[in-house]
Amino acid sequence: MWLLDKETMQVLWVNEVMEEIYGPLEKIQGKHCYEAFRKRSKACEECLPQKASETGNIVTGYISRITRGGIHRHYQVIETPMVDESQKTNRVLEIVLDVTEKIRMEQTIQNSEREHRALFEHAGIAVSVSDQDGKLLKVNQAFENLSGYPRSKIEDKMNQSEFIHPRDLHRITRYSKDRARKGKNPPTSYDFTFLDRKKNERLVQIVVSTMPNGNQICSITDITEQKKLEKEIRDKEQLLNNILRHSVEAIIATDPKDQIRSWNHGAKLMFGYSQQEVLGRKLRFLFTPEFRRSKKLSAINKEFHKKSFIKAFEAHGKTKDGKHILLEITRTALLDENGKEQGSSAILRDVTELRRLERQNVDQEKMVALGEMAASLAHEIKNPLNSMVINLEVLKNHFNLASSAKKETYYRYIGIIESEVKRLDKVMRGVLDFSKPMKTPFAQVDLEKSIRQVLTLVSPEAKKNKITIKTKISENLPRVDGVEDYMKQILLNLTLNSFQAMSNGGVFSIECMSNNDHQVQMHIKDTGCGIPRKNVNRIFDLYFSTKEKGSGLGLPLVKRLVTVQGGSIEFSNRPKGGTQFTLTFPHT
Repeated sequence: MWLLDKETMQVLWVNEVMEEIYGPLEKIQGKHCYEAFRKRSKACEECLPQKASETGNIVTGYISRITRGGIHRHYQVIETPMVDESQKTNRVLEIVLDVTEKIRMEQTIQNSEREHRALFEHAGIAVSVSDQDGKLLKVNQAFENLSGYPRSKIEDKMNQSEFIHPRDLHRITRYSKDRARKGKNPPTSYDFTFLDRKKNERLVQIVVSTMPNGNQICSITDITEQKKLEKEIRDKEQLLNNILRHSVEAIIATDPKDQIRSWNHGAKLMFGYSQQEVLGRKLRFLFTPEFRRSKKLSAINKEFHKKSFIKAFEAHGKTKDGKHILLEITRTALLDENGKEQGSSAILRDVTELRRLERQNVDQEKMVALGEMAASLAHEIKNPLNSMVINLEVLKNHFNLASSAKKETYYRYIGIIESEVKRLDKVMRGVLDFSKPMKTPFAQVDLEKSIRQVLTLVSPEAKKNKITIKTKISENLPRVDGVEDYMKQILLNLTLNSFQAMSNGGVFSIECMSNNDHQVQMHIKDTGCGIPRKNVNRIFDLYFSTKEKGSGLGLPLVKRLVTVQGGSIEFSNRPKGGTQFTLTFPHT
């Protein structure tokens, strides 16, 4: 508060609060009010104290000032005329109330109201305010757009139930009633079908908030397109899952540690394991032990982790029942947005039969080429061989006149030449026989009968060489499509090879049984010397032989006889010595 002279408007007195703001009384006493408080050089255009002194009435108003500390403050002033004993106004008392915080609060409230009004009006979703009976009191522009009505037709005129599809009305009405009851907790967010002015249906999601007065604020989001997109995604995921689940190819997913985390139906059919049996196991357990230890697998893994992709590499797999299969694998790394490996997907194809057919086709092409070459060679060599035989007979007659010692020497040399000529002739006839197209008048072959007949034929040889013969043939062994003479030739050739490998005696065995793949399998084993590892991959090559006087035609002929009957043959050295041939023939 301060006291001013009526005539001069000079400061006569200030209280302590004013002193704190404008300084001590002795510095401002006697100054005009506009000098002391407003730092002006002349009077204000509208002087409130002057107005109070002139009218004799209390005058109020608002002023803004910069305080001594440089702070902008707002004040409410009350100008009160002071009268002397003669009831004349001689002074003016000004009371100043600091209303800075009040004005700031009012401005904040006004700004907040403007912001909320703008937020309500320009929100990207439809917003409505309704009373407890569902009457729409307030809607925003987005609600107008969604409904198709102008707000002048909605506010205080329409009920929210008019926009709800009849099939959802009972449910939403129950939610509203429960919301007004104690102990009930209806959902505050749910979906329903919204009907616009033209009765078009839109799927929406609503979020409901209840105000203290019972009115409800509803935020409504149109999720029609979102739901369509979600359905499309679900349909595509379902289609993809069906493709993965029912694919005949094995499709396997692994985690970063190479452990299996996804196993489709094709994988189950190929390997025989259920999903529960393989989840968490390393992918490499599907390979044969030999392939797991191979340098090839290490090189493949190194290339895969380098490129994050590897296509159509071949691996040797092993099924649950112990069957070896040839796999073609394409593997792709699954990377996150930072390029970090999160696992991989692998597509595995069983190409065992395909590769067998390819080899068979290559063998047939070789046979054609060999036949053409053999026919040409036979034509070129046959006549010289005949001429050599004739001339050798002539030489024998000339040597009859020689002495006994010389005749013996000459005959020995001639015998060597005759022996080599006969061997060459035998080789040529073998090549011609091997390269001839094989006629395959297939019939039902009784494998057990063929085995018994061949073993009866070789039993004297086995007894002579101290070889024990063992057989294990399943009862009711199914017949196979083939040629009986071919089967006997195959068995005889493999049996005699085994006997020759057991010069000091041993055990020869034949096992024959059917499997679950409509096939008959035959295992022919011996306890002989085996085949050196470096030669294992060459035993079916033409003219390759580990025997001193072998022609190199026996095993290639066996393989040809097997494949021409639709079968397959595999070879392996046995761990404890000896060899094993596994022959497989299809049966109906």
